[in-house]
Amino acid sequence: MRSYRTLVRTPEFTPFLLSFAAFAAAQTIGSLALGTLVYQATGSPLLSAVSMFGPQLAQLVGATFLLSGADRLPPRAILSGLALAYAAGTAVLALPGLPVAAVLGVVLAQGLLAALGGECARGC
Repeated sequence: MRSYRTLVRTPEFTPFLLSFAAFAAAQTIGSLALGTLVYQATGSPLLSAVSMFGPQLAQLVGATFLLSGADRLPPRAILSGLALAYAAGTAVLALPGLPVAAVLGVVLAQGLLAALGGECARGC
């Protein structure tokens, strides 16, 4: 049975683990910041919660419709395309004065795409 120590020493696994850990930390911090900004702009706890936790719900919906794409498309192309899509979405979210509806749309779209990336990362 493999231990975490031997797994981390595997040259192919270490960069993958570090990049996933950095992505998870950045996503958590970004979600908290976005929820705070939405709450300041609207005063609505519901919209703040949707901006923070909506991507996970959208990922459930995306898993229903997009998981077949993870089997048909090349894994590296999917993961590279998703990284570019997340970068573009984050750049859009950084625009000053973006309406709350646009913020929620971008966040939910990223959640839909996360279903494809999550399945590809597990199955690749």
